[in-house]
Parts: sequence; structure tokens; C-alpha cells
Amino acid sequence: MEPMSQSSSSDYPLTLELRADETVARWRPFFNWVPAIPHFIVLYALSAVSGVLAFLSFFTVLFTRRVPVSFYQFQAMALRYGSRVSTYAFGLTGQYPPFSFDMVGEDPGDYPPVGVSGREPGEMNRWLVFVKWLLLIPMFFVLIFWEIAATIGWFINAFGVLFTGRTSDTAARWYGSFLRVQYRISWYGYFLTDEYPPFSGS
Repeated sequence: MEPMSQSSSSDYPLTLELRADETVARWRPFFNWVPAIPHFIVLYALSAVSGVLAFLSFFTVLFTRRVPVSFYQFQAMALRYGSRVSTYAFGLTGQYPPFSFDMVGEDPGDYPPVGVSGREPGEMNRWLVFVKWLLLIPMFFVLIFWEIAATIGWFINAFGVLFTGRTSDTAARWYGSFLRVQYRISWYGYFLTDEYPPFSGS
């Protein structure tokens, strides 16, 4: 059967498309996190590097109004890696994510269940770097809402798959929206765009 596609209708510089499997083994939502443990270890290391690059990006934007291409490519790769791990661990697909570290902005398409693409930042406002994290405070409250929705979605999906073997379209949609909001906040907070992230996860 064709996967259920949850794509972004926004033209935000960071896009995510989720293609959840329509049918999933009944045990996956409860146990997929176990084989994903090695990926979580890698993701922890990638997150640490992302934090360092975000710190350095503050100064590159401040002094040059630009972010090095390698920084942008790494951040896109790290978010893409995270989306693959979390989508698998959430139980929305049975396809194990690859240990892939392609530093490209456009999703290479080697993991069909989810795709994350980031647009290369151009010249940016150097003075905005001083207030970006303050401006994100309202978005953190929005993210809490989406995190709660995604958690509810996990329960709906887990028990729905347990009894029917089919993925909940509602759960997939909520989870896709949560990831979009979270990653757009990261993209803005990593100084990769001056475009404020939308409150919607569409």
C-alpha cells in the first residue's frame, strides 16, 4: 500500500515531509526504540556539534552577515538524521534508518519515510542575532502544545497499530506537525534564516 504522506504547505526555508507506513507490524510502536538506541547515541553527538556550530554562527553572522556553507549543510544533515531516528522510534515505519551523514541541504531521498530539506541562507541581518532567542520564547510555548499533541498521537497510534495493524492518519499528521515546528525553531535559532517560524505545523 502507498504510504500516507504528510507534507509541508509552507515555503519556510526548512521543510519536512513525512510518509508514514499505512500498515505497520503490531509490535513496532512499543519496541522500535530498542534497535534505535545506537542512532540515539549518534544523534546525541550530532546535537552537541550543532550547538557548537550555532554558537559560532552567531559570530559569523555578526561579523560577516553570513553562515559558512559547511555549517548550514551540517545542521541540515543533523536535523534530517534526527527526523529519521524519531520517525522510526515513534513506530511510524518499519524501515530502519541508515547511518547516513550526507552534508547536503536538499534531502537525498535515501530514506523514503521522511525527508528534511533546508534552504541555504543568504545575507542576513547581523543585529537580529542579539534577539533571536528572545523572539523564540512564544514559539517554545507553541512547541509544548505540539509536543503534547505528538505524545497523545503516539498513544493513539500505538494502540491503534496493536489492534488493527494500521497507522493512525491523525497521529502521523500530529507528529509531522510537531517535527516541523521543532525543526523550524531550530533553523531560526541556529541563525540559518531571518524568517520567523510560523506557529502552524502545516
